[in-house]
Amino acid sequence: MNNLKGHLVLIGVAALGVALILVAILLPPGEIEVPEDPNQSQQQTEQQGESRALPTGGTGSDAERRTIEPTDDPAHVRLMRAASAGDTRTIAGLVGMGVAVDTTASDEDARTVLMPPLEIGMTALMLAARDSDQATVTALLEAGADPNAISQSGSTPLMFAAQRGQTDQVVALLGAGADPTRSDAEGRTALMLAARSGAHEAASLLIEAGADADATDRDGATALMHAAGGQHMEAVLVLLGGGADPLAVDSRGRGALDRAGESGPVAEILREAAGG
Repeated sequence: MNNLKGHLVLIGVAALGVALILVAILLPPGEIEVPEDPNQSQQQTEQQGESRALPTGGTGSDAERRTIEPTDDPAHVRLMRAASAGDTRTIAGLVGMGVAVDTTASDEDARTVLMPPLEIGMTALMLAARDSDQATVTALLEAGADPNAISQSGSTPLMFAAQRGQTDQVVALLGAGADPTRSDAEGRTALMLAARSGAHEAASLLIEAGADADATDRDGATALMHAAGGQHMEAVLVLLGGGADPLAVDSRGRGALDRAGESGPVAEILREAAGG
């Protein structure tokens, strides 16, 4: 009896095998589908999507770092870029890695770095004073940046801030000990640069900090002459209020009134200040 059952089982298995072989022969290729695990299929799809989204040869975090902070720049150039952009987090990271906060831009840097524009001898603090905000200036000062550093042209961070009318930066720099009486290679002070661009608020702060309203540049021009030449009414008023001499003349014998022209509100104010 047992032998009979065994034979029947063998016959059944053989018949099933023959049936499977016939199905495989008769059906066209690709019609037999193997059931897939849904979780496995979804996982493979997500992985394929991620591989297409990522740049070749890097992880997601690496790609972001390359985008935000180019690693092919020298460390001091990265510091300057961060200062110009107001990126205090990158500044802190680079300073923490030992990058000297007062490293200056070289001749090569000035020629090859197009954004931000660099001058030879510029420091990160100068770029922050020119391009960024008070928080960035403060971060660099707290990291030990020199508020009286001088570029090759004789410019200081205070001059860059004053020329752009960056009032908050002027406040931070003066509070850190920036000297308002210094002049650049052309003899121009921060007050003259502020006056020439019409930055009357910065001019007022500089006068309060001790800037000489009647200091002259290499051509004998005063801050008042620069403001008058640009028709900057509010700057003219600030300078006159700060004691600027309306009768002073430059090396060519021209005064503020000559630069302002014969008519207009600035000319009228200067004429009145000069006594008629």
